[in-house]
Amino acid sequence: MRLAAAPEGAIRTIGSVYNGRRFAIVFSMDLRRVPARRVSDHAALRWLAALSFFIAAGGSRSGFAQELDTAIRQQGESRFTVMDEVRDSQERTAYLKLYRKKKPEERHSLAERFIETYPQSWLLGHAYEAAAKASIDLGSYDRAIQEAKQSLRLFPENPLLLVPLANVAAQQGLMPLAERTAKDALEYLDEFGPPAGTKRKAWPELRDKLKASARFALGRVYASEGLAASGSSRRALQLKSFDELTTALQLNRNDAEIYYLRGVVEEALGRSADAASDYAEAARLGHNLQETAAKSLRRIYAADRRRNGATISIHPGPGDDSGFNKFLAGLPPPKIPAAENRTSATEGEPGPYAGSSSCAPCHGREYESWRQTGMSRMLRPYKAENIMGDFSPGTQYRGDDGAVIRLGNDGRPFFEMSASDGHLAKYHVDFTIGSKWQQGYVTRLPDGRMQVLPIEYNKIHGQWVNYWKWIDPPSSDRADISKFPRLLPATNYQLNCAMCHTSRLRAASTLEESMMQARFQEAGIDCEMCHGPSKQHVDRMQRENRNYSIDSTGTDGLAAPVNFQKTKNREEIKVCAQCHRQSAEREASVHNELNYSSTGPSFLLPSVSRNYPEFLRRAFYKDGRFRETTFIVEAFTRSACYRQGTARCSSCHDPHPVDAATNPASLKFLDHPDQRCLQCHEKFQNSPERHTHHAASSEGSRCEACHMPRIMNSVMFEARSHEIDDLPDAGMTARFGQKDSPNACLLCHTEKDTAWVSDKLAHW
Repeated sequence: MRLAAAPEGAIRTIGSVYNGRRFAIVFSMDLRRVPARRVSDHAALRWLAALSFFIAAGGSRSGFAQELDTAIRQQGESRFTVMDEVRDSQERTAYLKLYRKKKPEERHSLAERFIETYPQSWLLGHAYEAAAKASIDLGSYDRAIQEAKQSLRLFPENPLLLVPLANVAAQQGLMPLAERTAKDALEYLDEFGPPAGTKRKAWPELRDKLKASARFALGRVYASEGLAASGSSRRALQLKSFDELTTALQLNRNDAEIYYLRGVVEEALGRSADAASDYAEAARLGHNLQETAAKSLRRIYAADRRRNGATISIHPGPGDDSGFNKFLAGLPPPKIPAAENRTSATEGEPGPYAGSSSCAPCHGREYESWRQTGMSRMLRPYKAENIMGDFSPGTQYRGDDGAVIRLGNDGRPFFEMSASDGHLAKYHVDFTIGSKWQQGYVTRLPDGRMQVLPIEYNKIHGQWVNYWKWIDPPSSDRADISKFPRLLPATNYQLNCAMCHTSRLRAASTLEESMMQARFQEAGIDCEMCHGPSKQHVDRMQRENRNYSIDSTGTDGLAAPVNFQKTKNREEIKVCAQCHRQSAEREASVHNELNYSSTGPSFLLPSVSRNYPEFLRRAFYKDGRFRETTFIVEAFTRSACYRQGTARCSSCHDPHPVDAATNPASLKFLDHPDQRCLQCHEKFQNSPERHTHHAASSEGSRCEACHMPRIMNSVMFEARSHEIDDLPDAGMTARFGQKDSPNACLLCHTEKDTAWVSDKLAHW
């Protein structure tokens, strides 16, 4: 079977380079044997492909991690690499030796040895990645795919591996894998910032080249799928391939292989003139493609002459080249339309804000229920009735270093501690943080700075705790309560907390001193932080005396006021991720707005995420799952429910429930938790025992028990994982142990072991 319009028996040879090593693979016009895509086209990309090694092997700056539960600013540097968690000097040496090897056979051998010797290492995902890329170098593509899958099981968000995997999978005919990994790579390249060691100025060009390679893989997938289709479906897939390859060229106009493959697709579509332009450019850019492209061009030239009544051979003899050379000279440059700019600030502005109270007249029920939620109460000015902590006379907290905090109430709760000059310093409570499980306290200084007081009160355990000591690395300044009287930036509320705990935060400038005095319009998270600026909507409703209706229009679903019944799951997640994505790097708007934007096409500030290897390992389990609830969005966006389905936060949570006082997690179907899953998985509605292998009324038969076990650390209690695992993975638990890879089955059946779990799952 051949592509439409492909001449019978046409054969091509494409030369491809991977890390400087040339290889050639012959394939027919039907694209069933297009060559494996190289990891990198140029020296810069070869360097980029090795960055995952740098993250683990050489990027440490100061030996402590990005602090958790703190707003991350884009201009702030990462201070950590995975290598900082490796305490075994022999393990470090073994990995560095692997990292420094250049010959692929030696690198693969050392990677295999490392995996065998250190099967529980934090660097395991990096070692599998090294092995996979070495296998690609060596042409062992089946082995490379298996090694890449092992690495991605531990660290899925790795476009530096996903891009070569997509191209190798396409070469091996594994089109579903190629399509999925290419799309994942494109999503992560947009979602994450530069890897450690990459200069921000250099990253956009490098990222575009990786995107181009991922688009090349998709173009190849759709061209190949067109072979199995017929009629309109065949042409539709060919056009889809053409679009992907054109996008690839918009990202990287110097890639000969993309031009050549697009030429092949254009021939299949009957666009021989456009194909000729692409073949000519491929020959110009790619030395290894010159001979192959020349044959293609001569064939097009011969067909063109025959259509005009001339007789010509595609195997020219002496003196036959004059007409061909004129043909080449007359070819226009390849058609590459300008890339569409989807983020132009000229497309409109979000509009002015009206304030939460303006929502109450039309949305009374939602407004009143929102006022009872944790979002509304995230930050509140001091009121005696809002205080959760014990400030009774004589109460004190003694830190591990001997520092003492005295608590009391002289008409307003206060914290008292020794300052550096030996005198007692008193700090009154001006604001409270949180209202559900734990509460922190803020004192406001005369210059506008708000400092978070050094201990918090945990309602669940009924005691004062040094919260930051729970989540920060040992060298954390803010976890040392004796340093609080110095009023460090590390304990400043505006700098570290307010971006997610207040509404419309703005500073005079992006200098740290100014950001420490930033002002907010409303305490807590108000209506417009989620629904966007709504003054125009409010004015229109009042002017026209209309009853409530959502009147937003917009192509992206996030035009204010946002109607979440009309958004897609990825659009909704962008809203929730403003606060619930720990890894997001915040960058101020042109007007120094820190958590909203009054200009541009969206009220959401654009952001990327810091790469996960730059965070403290205590945020993860060794099996790759997230351990801390500050990464709740990162966990959820790994789930198949989100990636392959339509699940979103509001599938299970109601941001303004009617029962907020008794439902602090704002859960839907509180009395029927399985219904959250049965909304989509209806087939398990009847006879659930056949699926769960537990009695229908038992805890073991709850969907959450197996697929969302309580393994994430929250404020001194265990919350449910939001990765929504397919099945409890006995293999990972056997490798890392229950502590570093908790298995849902063993959380209940504590007397059993992983062998028992494996046996049960095998029988089920």
